[in-house]
Amino acid sequence: KALHCYRLSADQENTLGMYRYAIAMESNTQYSADKNEILSYMGKAAQQGLHDAMIYMMNYEHEQHNYKAAYSWARKLSLEENHVGTTYVADCYLEGRAVGRDKRLAKDLYRQAAYAGNREAAEKFPGIGGIGITLTMDVGMAMVLCIIAPIVIVCVVYLSWKGIPLFERVQRFLD
Repeated sequence: KALHCYRLSADQENTLGMYRYAIAMESNTQYSADKNEILSYMGKAAQQGLHDAMIYMMNYEHEQHNYKAAYSWARKLSLEENHVGTTYVADCYLEGRAVGRDKRLAKDLYRQAAYAGNREAAEKFPGIGGIGITLTMDVGMAMVLCIIAPIVIVCVVYLSWKGIPLFERVQRFLD
């Protein structure tokens, strides 16, 4: 019944209806949908700017090794400040897939996506670590980190200063 409602919505050129109908057709085991029909509705929803549909199309084209089309969808997402698209565009520049290899641009794009909250981009971007992400994303955690870090350093230095001579005495006694 839901499939029928989604179909009616999709036939009326409703963007979200087209997307949901395509997803419903794909996931419904009782309905044998033609992949071209699914892609047709999904493509229409993506062309109308629905981010989830654009991500679906980007992933589909990537799986089909059609990297230029995947890059095209990712670029559209990136221009709309979608961090998933920005991360894929950065991957393309890093690996030279569908575009010329440009590590500097890839690094800048990873930074943008990481600051937008994309963990995958933060892991791929070597210049920004846990502290950098924490400082930009969560001010409260950054304050706790800045307060506790010196205390931890003092404790480690003190324990090393006291512990190493004790260990040396025990070692000499056992030898």
